[in-house]
Amino acid sequence: MKNYKQTLLAGLAVFIASCGSDGKGAAIAAGEVHACEILPGAEVARIAGAALVGSSVDAEQNYGTTAFSQCTHTLDGSHRRVTVQIRRSGTPIDTSRQAGADKVRLTDDGSGYGIQFAESIEAGTDIHDLGHAAYFYEIEETLHLVAYKDKHVEVRVWMAVGKASKEQVLRVEKEIALTVIKQI
Repeated sequence: MKNYKQTLLAGLAVFIASCGSDGKGAAIAAGEVHACEILPGAEVARIAGAALVGSSVDAEQNYGTTAFSQCTHTLDGSHRRVTVQIRRSGTPIDTSRQAGADKVRLTDDGSGYGIQFAESIEAGTDIHDLGHAAYFYEIEETLHLVAYKDKHVEVRVWMAVGKASKEQVLRVEKEIALTVIKQI
């Protein structure tokens, strides 16, 4: 649970650090985004091949040029928990792995977790068949996938590897990200 809370806090910190215009393009209204509505628990359960235990909205902030939503679906079996985080920005998002690592590194609170998180992102692997840009990385037995639809939508999916293989988890995460990208 501690790692889950740290991951949630790191995700929120990246969201806050990325708000506002970056000077590369005109800001537009982001509208609203609701992760649990875009990707209902029943769809996650179908993709993962596991029964849905429940879903919860972890965080939502919809204002101005940035909209953010995070939803966690709890499943029965080896996948246990799938978290989907969606950020829509009215300004272009830097979609590189290095940019993601740099943002997380800035959130380190002295515990070293932000540094560890950044190093995991830097050691990650690019995915070339998913959205505008995508990559995945592992930290503390949790596989994270980050995918972008153009430079204005970021989708993050993470699951504990648990009893499933990394290949199975990555397959589920890719299908979830693709489903969100198609719907948003």
